[in-house]
Amino acid sequence: MASRSNITSSLSCVIVLLVGCFSTSVAAIILRGEGTDREALLAIKSQIRHDRLGVTSSWNNSVALCRWEGITCGRKHQRVTKLDLSQKHLTATLSPYVCNLSFLRFIILSHNNFHGFVPPEIGRLARLKLWFWQIIPLDTQLVTTV
Repeated sequence: MASRSNITSSLSCVIVLLVGCFSTSVAAIILRGEGTDREALLAIKSQIRHDRLGVTSSWNNSVALCRWEGITCGRKHQRVTKLDLSQKHLTATLSPYVCNLSFLRFIILSHNNFHGFVPPEIGRLARLKLWFWQIIPLDTQLVTTV
């Protein structure tokens, strides 16, 4: 019959393995979510044709996503909850990839020169509470139920 110390030692190893696997899975989920947010923001950046203040210069792989200018992340999941590019003198169109920011609650893009179409996918942002978009040269009517 196995001694108590052997059983305890074996159980400790199993617990360490389970904890290690669980934390790796959680980290993978967080990284996957952050990766989606990063890709979406970089796609948004690619649609900015003029950024005279260099607002999006921090939007790169050498700076943590939640430290990018104009970006606020939630504490729990470290996912983008607020995109605030107001008064940054940007000239751009809004990329449909904004709709991949699934934790987004606030979009504030006022006092810039955004033009083009509002991506219809914006309606899929279930958490969106505030969308402040003061755009004059819009090529389509802006109709929201946010």
